[in-house]
Amino acid sequence: MAVTQPAVRLITQASPPRRLFISCYIIKLWSIIKGSLLLSTNMGLFIVILPLIIATAYSPVMLGTVIAILSHKHKPSEKIMYYGAGAMSALVILTSIALSSSRFLEAILPLNYILASNIINILIGIFLVLLALWISRKPPSDKPMKITNNKIYLFILGLVMTIGNYTSMPFYLTAMKEIIISSSHLYIKIIAILVMDYAMLVPIMLPMLIYGLGKRRGQIALGKIQTLVHRYSNTIIIYLLNIVGIYLIIKGLLGVIINKG
Repeated sequence: MAVTQPAVRLITQASPPRRLFISCYIIKLWSIIKGSLLLSTNMGLFIVILPLIIATAYSPVMLGTVIAILSHKHKPSEKIMYYGAGAMSALVILTSIALSSSRFLEAILPLNYILASNIINILIGIFLVLLALWISRKPPSDKPMKITNNKIYLFILGLVMTIGNYTSMPFYLTAMKEIIISSSHLYIKIIAILVMDYAMLVPIMLPMLIYGLGKRRGQIALGKIQTLVHRYSNTIIIYLLNIVGIYLIIKGLLGVIINKG
């Protein structure tokens, strides 16, 4: 009170021009402080989802499928366009759900929003660790993928494989949860969601860019990538799932302990 009274007196007893100047200065100072806080919050969101962006972009399942399509002799560019259209349609559906689910989650979750978020982190973390265990026990498939000329089938394949992509979707959904519950502005959330959508499309866009370098050179490069993916894909995805899963479990447990304390 002793500190605020002189400040109030300074404003109330000042001349009108000086009062206007002081008021403008206070408003400007508050805008700077508020902007710094918003910047910190918004940057914090991207720092939180950055590992999930990287993990989402690595999808050996989709990468192998796209390379198989581009390696086909009959109109591979046309085939990949239909497959990509299916994948983008799936992302449009998921993005629409994410943007419209914020208020819905606030309604169905308990009043202690932070506690609910931490419990969800623990559950997702356990799921990721169990998924890593399942993949480690699953024998690798050497069966070559059959590519059809049916455009509708390729579209549906892209749609279904994007939604059912077990190597990327857990990371994608975890990031979506972080984005939805964050205190960032709506436009920041939209940008973050679009970044996650782009990460989901990396396994499609990257082979297409390599293929566009030239038919022969592109085929050779894609063949090498396919060999590497086939050899190391399970190992990499198991490490990613375990790292992110354990991180989410620890984060959730610490959040629950702190929240209860």
